[in-house]
Amino acid sequence: MPFLQLFTLLTLQHVFHFVEGGAAVAAFGPVLKNVRALHQQYHNIFKHGNRNAASHLWSAFLINDSSRYTEGKLKELFSGFCAISGSPVNPNNYNRYGLTLPVVPELAMAENYDARFGFLHYCCWPCVCDTQDFLRVDSKTITTSDKGEQKHFFVTIGNPCNHPEKLTEKFYQPSSRGQVTLQNIAPEVRCGANGELIGAIMSDHGYVVIGMFFDSEALSTLPDRYIDQSTQLAVAYDEKNQPVQHDQPGRVSNHNGVAFQSEMEYDAWCLDRERRGHNSGMGEIFRKVAAINSIGLPTLQDAGARLLKDEEVNFKGAALPDKTNTTVPNTATQKQAEEKQTERRLQRESEQSAKKQQQQQQQQKQPEQKESAPDEDKFEQKRQEREQRKKRSADERRKEKEEQKQQKRTDRAKRAEARGKGRGKKAKPEL
Repeated sequence: MPFLQLFTLLTLQHVFHFVEGGAAVAAFGPVLKNVRALHQQYHNIFKHGNRNAASHLWSAFLINDSSRYTEGKLKELFSGFCAISGSPVNPNNYNRYGLTLPVVPELAMAENYDARFGFLHYCCWPCVCDTQDFLRVDSKTITTSDKGEQKHFFVTIGNPCNHPEKLTEKFYQPSSRGQVTLQNIAPEVRCGANGELIGAIMSDHGYVVIGMFFDSEALSTLPDRYIDQSTQLAVAYDEKNQPVQHDQPGRVSNHNGVAFQSEMEYDAWCLDRERRGHNSGMGEIFRKVAAINSIGLPTLQDAGARLLKDEEVNFKGAALPDKTNTTVPNTATQKQAEEKQTERRLQRESEQSAKKQQQQQQQQKQPEQKESAPDEDKFEQKRQEREQRKKRSADERRKEKEEQKQQKRTDRAKRAEARGKGRGKKAKPEL
């Protein structure tokens, strides 16, 4: 091989290419060995500013080069950034959070389930709140070196470039203490001429991929927080205006041998953060981006459609004889879905009432134990002693101090006299 061709080939192995309007693709770049190596590519990925709300570029960088990595190594690299803020993250058990998130409506229709439980690594706890409000799970078929083409699950948002004018609208950002625009504060959220988010990879159903949902498992129903708003906590506040709660943020749970922090530990904190205007974490930046084109939940109508799918009913209304026939199955299926939700709600209420009864029984037993406590006499004796000390006058206390000082003087004089007598008894040396 001529020297010039060899030199050109070796050079191309360390050059990054930009395709699809500016997405960084490491197709001929170095193979990343670990998360630290991924962080070193920061300036090759973010060319137009900071990483604020731009985790779609981290995801595109890895997915475009996924065929060069094993499935395990690709998951490791995806754990190296926060899907909400875009911040680099060093993954560990204390920044791994377990969440149950809704799937996108199209995936719910196709796979016949409403939610998935999985893990995400965050830069800070407020990202839990933003995830619950805006992120939805969708599938994406990618290629890895050991598994080939395989379906994986990712967290997604709607395409903000469906309304590019929103990027120039002013809003109040708590950390900036003033009016800002997404165009200025999140410069990597850029729209192309055809309404595409520049550099983004889209999921199987057309949503923006911003991170991998690790080790996710399908769940048939949505969590209560999405079904019934009345199930949310009513947060109480103490005299210092701090939320009173029974959760334990920071507590580590375990699922199938994986240590994580549960999203439920942060329910009270998330409601308090909302009350304070989202003044922590990314503030309003990510929320503004995700809210431009937010993804809906799997609705009762979708649930009804899935119930009728086995009966080969065309829920979408195609090729049906008239409009009256389309409304009857819709109403019937919605009733079935509502009945199922009612059953689940009644079951939850019965379980909660049973727990309350157990707690009341335990509380009734506790006073009986307190009555038989043997330390009551000691407490009463100490109380009486404190009252007696208070009754003593200042003169008595002064007199006691003088007596103590006089006693100390007497003791010192006696010790000095004893030392003088001891010296006098010593024999004089002979001349």
